[in-house]
Amino acid sequence: MKTIPTDCRLITIMMAFVLVSCNQNGGKNPASLFGLLAFAGSSSQNADTSQPPNPTDPVIPPVNTTPTPPAPSSDVCVLGTDAFYVNGDSGSDSNLGTKTEPVQTIHKAMDLATAGKVICVASKSGGNSYTEEDTTLTAKSGVSLYGGYNASWVRDQIQNPTKWKTNRIGIMYSNLNGNTEISGFHITAKDPTSPNESSYGILVTSGTAKLTVKNVYVKAGSVPQLPSTTPGSSIGILVSSLNHLIIDTSEIHSGTAASGNDGIDGTNGIAGGNGENGKNGDNDDVYIFFGLEGAGGIHPTNISLNGYKGGRGGRGREAGINGEGPCGGTGGAWMDPGQPGLSPTCNADEGTNGTNGIAASVFGTLSPFYQPNNGGDGTDGTDGAPGSGGGGGGGQYCTFCNDGTGNGGGGGGAAGSKGTKGSGGTSGGSSMATVLLDINEVELTSVQFFSGNAGFGGKGGNGGEGGAGGLKGTGASLATGEIGRGGNGAPGGKGGNGGDGSAGSGGSSIGLVLQSITTLTANQNHFQTESGGNGGSARNSHSGNGGHSIGVYSTNGHVYTLTGSVFQLGTVGSAGSITGTGIQAQAGRKTNLSWE
Repeated sequence: MKTIPTDCRLITIMMAFVLVSCNQNGGKNPASLFGLLAFAGSSSQNADTSQPPNPTDPVIPPVNTTPTPPAPSSDVCVLGTDAFYVNGDSGSDSNLGTKTEPVQTIHKAMDLATAGKVICVASKSGGNSYTEEDTTLTAKSGVSLYGGYNASWVRDQIQNPTKWKTNRIGIMYSNLNGNTEISGFHITAKDPTSPNESSYGILVTSGTAKLTVKNVYVKAGSVPQLPSTTPGSSIGILVSSLNHLIIDTSEIHSGTAASGNDGIDGTNGIAGGNGENGKNGDNDDVYIFFGLEGAGGIHPTNISLNGYKGGRGGRGREAGINGEGPCGGTGGAWMDPGQPGLSPTCNADEGTNGTNGIAASVFGTLSPFYQPNNGGDGTDGTDGAPGSGGGGGGGQYCTFCNDGTGNGGGGGGAAGSKGTKGSGGTSGGSSMATVLLDINEVELTSVQFFSGNAGFGGKGGNGGEGGAGGLKGTGASLATGEIGRGGNGAPGGKGGNGGDGSAGSGGSSIGLVLQSITTLTANQNHFQTESGGNGGSARNSHSGNGGHSIGVYSTNGHVYTLTGSVFQLGTVGSAGSITGTGIQAQAGRKTNLSWE
């Protein structure tokens, strides 16, 4: 088996709505490629059972390439050898699963079967369905599922397909190392109940053998189109890391996908308190309660942002005390009259604004489950700087009069605290009828691919406003003809604003996704898509891109030949709006083949 590239990019182009029947051929033309699809994941599996990024997706077992016996053809259903039988009308799960004593459920038959066997399923009377929605059918390698039989075990796959309602993850094969077939079924996966759950009609995660899907209708469940931080996607068939896949005369549908959550707004910073005014001195006395300094402003939650106090006034033959802080004002000299204290030599710095989040690409990763690429978070602003205090006024020394005490300097304002970041919006889930990853040989004949509506992107969270800095305290100014005036303090610096988060992009509606397919044979297939999701709005960051509506998507730009294809494409998603000074994104793109 090949190792899946860890950085595959999908190229797309814009095309008008089209309904055509055409034969696509031709060589690769790099000049015609545009638009990056950031499918940067790997679909190769590690030998562990780590939880997938979305915890509602199934855990993939470790890869095991040990061969198993292949399943025989449907002929054994007539012969009664190497087969287990299911009849939902007359069977019982306490039976042995023979032709004369069938079991009642497909799950029970799979429990009984081993590699090299088949399961023959009779359609229920009255057009009713097998309803086995509680758990996923964990299918075994080399065990085929043949539907479309009547009670006499005569098969008509076209007129009498076996209707089967499954769990939201319908059938799951891992380590499919013996040739297997699914045919004669009408499979409808259950709609997820939560927007964070994805749905897969048929899921294959690894194998060295061949899987044939023939005369099968598959519909993945529709995910509630509600917002989620891990929005679910809907995929009719997802096959990864397999040797050979055949899909013949089948119809594959994906349902709606969930939308992404809005980003969370940051919190506003807290304003700093005002600096206290300096106290009056006295022109005829030097008592200690005259000319006291103004205290620095108080920050309600962070003492490191408190303002610096001013300097007190000088007493008689004493200079005013310098204000505190990195650039506190100098105290006035003593003389007759006392000299004024000075204001700080610098203003307190304002905090730095945070940066805005990076833009979300339209598509996320397939490894093998789809994960949207979300809008980036902003960063926090920084706190402002506290204001320094003003210098105290100089004292008065007088030969023929009473000495005086200078006026006190004003306190510096407390700094405002930072605004915190806004988080990025989540991108919407995607609806993809079929996703094929890292397969040596793929044959698609007379297959109809129908994708549904994709989810919308969430808006970007706004960064919080930085808190205002406290006002300066003013120096006292009593009797300045005899004693020194107190210097004013400096105001506190405003906190920096938090950066805005970018918005999420809309999900995309895609008929067929191809990644690392060595050989593709595709004849007479039909591709119909619905609408891409709208991108989320943003204020000062990036809005979200609109989702695409694409017939066939090649993630690495490889050119494939498709013969006799018909395309009917839906609408693209709109770009999210901008409510401030941010950067407008682009609407989605619409094209039959991504490499054109």
